[in-house]
This record gives sequence, C-alpha cells and structure tokens, in this order.
Amino acid sequence: MKLKPAFAEAFNNRGMAKDVLGDSLSALKDFNKAIELNKNSSETYFNRGRIFRRLGRHEKAIDDFTKAITLNKKFDVAYYNRAISFEALGKIDVAIRDLDTAISINSVLKEAYYKRAVLSHKSGSLEKAIDDFDVIIELNPQDYEAYNYRGKLRSDLKQFAQAKKDFDKALSINPKFADAYYNRGVINDAIGQLNSALKDYDEAIKLKPNYFEAIYNRGTVNIKLNNYEKAIVDFTNATKINPGFLEAYINRAGTNYYLKKFKEALPDYNKAIQLKPDFAAAYANRGMTFLQLGKKNEACNDFRKSLKLGFQQAQELINQYCK
Repeated sequence: MKLKPAFAEAFNNRGMAKDVLGDSLSALKDFNKAIELNKNSSETYFNRGRIFRRLGRHEKAIDDFTKAITLNKKFDVAYYNRAISFEALGKIDVAIRDLDTAISINSVLKEAYYKRAVLSHKSGSLEKAIDDFDVIIELNPQDYEAYNYRGKLRSDLKQFAQAKKDFDKALSINPKFADAYYNRGVINDAIGQLNSALKDYDEAIKLKPNYFEAIYNRGTVNIKLNNYEKAIVDFTNATKINPGFLEAYINRAGTNYYLKKFKEALPDYNKAIQLKPDFAAAYANRGMTFLQLGKKNEACNDFRKSLKLGFQQAQELINQYCK
C-alpha cells in the first residue's frame, strides 16, 4: 500500500507525456489509474480535468477542477480552467468569479485577465474589460493583440482618439497585423478621414487577401468618395470570398441602382431576399427596381410584401404607384 502514491505519480507523469504528444485518450486512462491509486493528488485531478475540458466534457472537467481546488485552495490555474468550462456551459457570472479568484491568488496570471476581459466584453462591461487590458499591457508592453483588443473596446465606447492610439501602438509593434489596420480603418471612416481609411483597408487586404470584411468596408468608403465603380468591384470581390455576405449584395444593388444600372441591381436584390426572406427593405428596394424596369405588377407585389413584413414606408409606395 505504501507504494501506491509512487505508482500514482508514475501514471500521472506518463499521462502528462501522452497529453503533450496529443494522445488524450491514452493520457486519460493513465490519469484515471493515478487517481485510483492516489485520490489526494490535486495535480492529477487538474490534469484529467484539462483532458475532459478539451474533449468538451465540461461537467466532468468542472468536477475534477473542483476536486483539485478542494485539495489545493491556492490552485490558481485550476480556477482559471474551471472558468473556461463554466463559460462553455454559458455560466458567465460563475466563470468571472473563478477568474477573480485566480487573479487574487496570482496577480500576474495574464491569461486570467485576458479571459475575464473577454467575458466582461460579452457581458457588456466594456470599462471593466479595458481595465483588465490595462493590466495585461502593463504585464507585457509588447502585446500588440492586447492593444488591438483594447482599441476595439474604446471604439465601441466612441473613444476614437484613444482607440486610434491603441491601433497605432499595435502596428508599431507588429507592422504586419492586418486586423489592426482594419480596425484603424473603421475608426478613420467613423471620424471622416476617408482617404486614411482607404489606406488602412488597402494594407489590411494586402496582408490578408481574403479579408472580405476589409474589402467590403473599402467599398463603402469608395461610395462615400463617389468612387462607385471601385465600390462595385469591392462588393463583387467580397461576395466571391463570402457568397453569403448579405450586406455586400445589398450595397452592390444600391450602387447599381444609383448608377441607373437597374438590370444589374435586380439579381442582387433577389440574392439578398434569398439569403434573408424576411428582409422587408429589400422587397421595397427590389420593387423600386421593378418599377424602373417597367414591371409594375411585380413592383406592387414587392411593396405589399414589404409592408406585410413591417416596413411602414412601403405604404407610401403603394399609395403612389399601385392604384
């Protein structure tokens, strides 16, 4: 009986080695055996809990992390990992409490701050999330992803000047960070610096050619700059990369309509309605396109459908064109 803990440690160590090699199921068997031999090892419960978590068996993972914590009240990473499983089960408040505890035990546990910031963001507590990113950046001033995330949070709060500084800093650390160019482009667009926004989107697309969000956003900026043909090219490229990109079809349709290219606009409205059959405004816009093509019956059918779906402005179109 005295040899059991030693054997248990051997099984635990072998399980850890197998886990590193990606053999999770064999590792799980070793951790099971280690726990069978020694039920007082917080490390082994923790190791098995991580396997269960990665396998998506979060209830079992939580049980193991809880056992590890019971055996070792200061087990910071066990609280952190349990928080991840609670998050996966939709228990955000409980997850945040575990992260609070992990951080109270270990004030430099960067991943716990990061996870808490993300969960605070999801919960709508943007200021709290920013506070955590402040700490993350203090712990690692070269963390360009943290600057980028904090910049997005500040952007959501309309703190555009501070957000832009964060994106600038992220890019000074990593000049090939496509997302930071994209996010700075969004800021420049919002504050009316359209040419700067174009340059940022260009850089993002250069680094990430399939970045359809950046391509689409560049299209919307091109519309504001009256570069309509360029906008159409951008919307077209965005739909090639993401064939389900509703907004790109709508904006290409609207641009073609503005250019009086009604035949070109019609298929895009059709596609938008196919993607979102309850898109009331799209029916109204398609109706206007039918009118321009001399198809009054089809137009009035679309106006009525639009009104039925809740687009009240369609009543004016019916009164004007369908009597």
